[in-house]
Amino acid sequence: MKRLELDGRIALVTGAARGIGRATALELARGGAVLALAGRSEASLGDTAAAVRALGGTVGSLHEADLASAKAATGLAGTVLARHGRLDILVNNAGALTLGRPEELAPGELARMLAVNVVAPYALMRAILPAMKARSAGVIVNISSIRAHLPDKGFGAYCATKAGLLAITQCLHRELAGTGVRVLALSPGLTATGMADAVHAYSGPQAGTVPEDVPPPERSARVIAWLASDEAADLAGADVILQFNAVTLRAGLETGLAERAA
Repeated sequence: MKRLELDGRIALVTGAARGIGRATALELARGGAVLALAGRSEASLGDTAAAVRALGGTVGSLHEADLASAKAATGLAGTVLARHGRLDILVNNAGALTLGRPEELAPGELARMLAVNVVAPYALMRAILPAMKARSAGVIVNISSIRAHLPDKGFGAYCATKAGLLAITQCLHRELAGTGVRVLALSPGLTATGMADAVHAYSGPQAGTVPEDVPPPERSARVIAWLASDEAADLAGADVILQFNAVTLRAGLETGLAERAA
């Protein structure tokens, strides 16, 4: 798979301890990015940091941040800028998922998901954008969800948060016209992470069992890192739904399939 050209770019990945966030950190590291990794505790980031270094990648900093707090999100942005002097790539990946119908799910759970899935990315973008705009450069990739487009039983609160993040992304794209800063959204489907376990525990045919054909987080990670590269400059403002399509072909995921289809 072609190496992405991200040498020396400062990349902040939230939710970097596991799942899509961890895989994204590794993919960005393969491209030469300098990583600022954020998670709920520095200890939880140790495995990701070690894996990045094992690849020969660079971990510039580790950051403990509880992104259920907008103040913590704003503080994280300030700390990263103070440490690195700039930020080239922001991946808003940290997320919260609790499933349930309204009679099952307390309003406080919706508020928590809104805080992590919408308010924290908003606060990070708000704090980071002045520095990006001053340099006329920067890429923000917000991780939405296929559930922003496909509602289902028990997903109402979660769908609302991911649709909200997608709406903010698309409005911000229009606001950033002519600034040199790009913002995009990636909407993965079910991915083999802890969230997939939660989904199947709630509604799967075999509670707690994730089907073997569920894509690994590395699939999302490759597309996220590719979207952050100059190769995806024409996709500013896009909502990329992760499936077999022109974007995954361009990102290098479907080489074998493309050759067989030619």
